Amino acid sequence: MLAMRLRLARAFGLTKLEALSMNITTTIRPWGLVLEKNTLVAKGKLSEPRVIPATSTYAMNCLDIASALFTSNSLESTIFEGSLRARSLQLRRLLQKLHVQEKIFFSSASSQERESTRVGAKWAKVQKEILKESF
Repeated sequence: MLAMRLRLARAFGLTKLEALSMNITTTIRPWGLVLEKNTLVAKGKLSEPRVIPATSTYAMNCLDIASALFTSNSLESTIFEGSLRARSLQLRRLLQKLHVQEKIFFSSASSQERESTRVGAKWAKVQKEILKESF
């Protein structure tokens, strides 16, 4: 399960917190990901909802595999994965054991970089109806 989160993070440019905290069963769409407002992020601009289309065949393959993996046994996967804290600790231990850097998997985008992909500071307000339908 953690490996699938890492694949999605790499394919879609997710931050560590996004990858570990997202509810994969509700996030995945046939064309990409719809990340809800992240209440765990203190900075307002970084917590805004995001829509991320799959732009490569690798990303589409990741979506298909994740969809099959998390929907087939959603209750089991929730119990097995544990809380956000447990997933974060598991990831930290795994990366330390393998001597792998986090930056290989996760994006470190600033709020300004994210705003540029949203086409302006008022992106979420302008797209409010589309986002409501997506959620």
